[in-house]
Amino acid sequence: MISYYELLGMIKEGTNPEQVKIDNIVYEWNDNNYLSVDEALDYLNADIDEIKMFDKIIEIIEEDKNIEEIIIGENTATSYMTEQIRTDINVLADKINELIKEVNKLRKD
Repeated sequence: MISYYELLGMIKEGTNPEQVKIDNIVYEWNDNNYLSVDEALDYLNADIDEIKMFDKIIEIIEEDKNIEEIIIGENTATSYMTEQIRTDINVLADKINELIKEVNKLRKD
């Protein structure tokens, strides 16, 4: 949740979110403006009273991103570990990656 003032700052910096929600209306960033995603295709700055807007809370809608899997490499301080510990870590990482794959699959459904 951010304020309108914070959203304007994010737009200025180029770090603004792709979608925001204000008063149960979802707007998507398109051609340097926020455009409603419903059939009306209204611009955010046309739908709002800018004086009252500074009192509203804006919800950032993030895209569903997959959880990244764990990658165990040689740079993971494995030279200080025994062979059994390295094996245990790899087995644990494999199990965690299986869970991550299932979670990502469930999030799509």
